[in-house]
Amino acid sequence: MKKLRNLWALAAGLMVAQVSAAADWQLVWQDEFEGSISPDWVFETGNGAGGWGNNELEYYRRENAGVENGNLVITAKREDFGGFHYTSSRMKTQGKQSFKYGRIEARVKVPLGAGLWPAFWTLGSNITRVGWPSSGELDILEHVNTEDKIYGTAHWSAPDGSYASYGGNTTTTPQDYHVYSIEWDPAFIRWFVDGVQYHVIDITDGVGGTDEFHNDFFLLLNLAVGGNWPGFTIDETKLPAKMYVDYVRVYQKPGNESGMLGTWALDNTSKVIRHKDGHAQLDKPTKVKPYQDGNWTMIPGLAGAGVSFQSQNLPGQYLRQRNGELLLEADDGSQAFKNAATFYKRPGLTDEWAKSFEAFSLPGQYIRQQDGLLYVKKAGTDAAKKASTFMAGLPLAAAYATTVEAETHEFGSGVVDEACSEGGQDVSSIDAADWMAWKINLPSAGVYKVEYRVASTADGGKLQLEKGGGNPVYGQLDVPNTHGAQTWTTISHSVSLDAGEQYIGLKGLSGSWSLNWLKISRKY
Repeated sequence: MKKLRNLWALAAGLMVAQVSAAADWQLVWQDEFEGSISPDWVFETGNGAGGWGNNELEYYRRENAGVENGNLVITAKREDFGGFHYTSSRMKTQGKQSFKYGRIEARVKVPLGAGLWPAFWTLGSNITRVGWPSSGELDILEHVNTEDKIYGTAHWSAPDGSYASYGGNTTTTPQDYHVYSIEWDPAFIRWFVDGVQYHVIDITDGVGGTDEFHNDFFLLLNLAVGGNWPGFTIDETKLPAKMYVDYVRVYQKPGNESGMLGTWALDNTSKVIRHKDGHAQLDKPTKVKPYQDGNWTMIPGLAGAGVSFQSQNLPGQYLRQRNGELLLEADDGSQAFKNAATFYKRPGLTDEWAKSFEAFSLPGQYIRQQDGLLYVKKAGTDAAKKASTFMAGLPLAAAYATTVEAETHEFGSGVVDEACSEGGQDVSSIDAADWMAWKINLPSAGVYKVEYRVASTADGGKLQLEKGGGNPVYGQLDVPNTHGAQTWTTISHSVSLDAGEQYIGLKGLSGSWSLNWLKISRKY
């Protein structure tokens, strides 16, 4: 291993503590665990081959994962099942969502206890064909037992076919919430905790046999009990033990290519949009041959507005963009081809005409981009604008989301910072007429979803979102009684916000409640 590690001596010199700049990242996939677990997750069951290759002691069950107060909760239990004495859950996006390069992150807190081994990690999508470690593995977060350290590791097959790994670790408080992430591009993979880098590996041109890390990977979350690394002494007084995941998000920069661009149920059959050879294909998760049917279900209730392109081929319908997706919908926004119209899930079209994406609701025609504008033209023709069946409009707006921690307010009155059960601090004692203000910078004007992480021990709470100074008022929202000063839930509403740098204010109208954070994400 020392010989292998010398390959990254230069890269190790880059490991200075820094805050990750995320200005260029665009959100392409997420699960916020609000009310349910996304269908993009698949649950594994049993104990696998040799305890999942690690001699783990648990039996994985779907029943050990659920959603509580806007968090995914994976619970490890002392429970006899399937011939084993412990149960837990392991979930993955294999066959549903996979990614090549980008920023992959999750906000997680893990349980402490002898024998516990929680993880947030990735595996190469080709693992069923090439096996492990040739598929590659990237561990974004691993923790064992009661340590105050977390680990980030790359695993792969060295040029001589032997197993190779390169890992780093850093001290933190794993029992509190932290954001664990990697930033992965064709040259480097970097590991972060709360935006501070602690580990890096050079994968330029597959150095040291790292070709695996230039392929698609899928995501995994699990909480193991026992195994080769944590050992086989289990502190059963810590069971049941819970791993909390606030969210999982994937960002990419314009130009990244991702194996699967979207997923949905069509005619009760699972199908995906897959990026292949510069095109988007509609097919089954395990196949490459695209489907040609166009039996799309129209979904009511989607509002209009946003960037739109009028269809000349389908009168009264528009192509619109929301959160990195393209939707084909009626001109009044009342109906949308919610599934069919997700032509291109990740933002960042190139200016090359060769980069085209077939529109399956318009067979034989392709969405193309030139000079920041979208067109649709028939395959095999050279007349770009003349053959266009969509009227060119404004450039697409990128997906956008930001989370603001409550305690970072620049101004405020009547509020108190305190330690938060979800990690860090929250702001408590928000009563009538109390207020806070934060400076934000929004990329464009539009309709935004604003989410609030709140807790309250009483009924009748109410908040008001307003521009700094109190005018205009953007909206009001009831704060529910969560029956605990540190029992958190997430509430939200949609508001129209202006572009640019500005102050937003939050005022208490009634009740007494606490705020952990607020999240602002563009709807359209």
